[in-house]
Amino acid sequence: MKLKVISPLLPRTCFIGTDEDPIVIKPLAFESPKPVDGHPELRWTTMQDKRFVLPRAHGCGPVHQHR
Repeated sequence: MKLKVISPLLPRTCFIGTDEDPIVIKPLAFESPKPVDGHPELRWTTMQDKRFVLPRAHGCGPVHQHR
């Protein structure tokens, strides 16, 4: 996944992540799914991803050029 960053201060080419270095989310549930009130066909749970790393922004001009 990559995210487009929209701001009047940034060019339209500003994205976080690229096709080569995408945002990767691999969440894991740490409790059993529970039914949603009024919708027995649906379940909810809390998830987390302790390995999540956000890639750097690309195409955002000189504003993002710090490392």
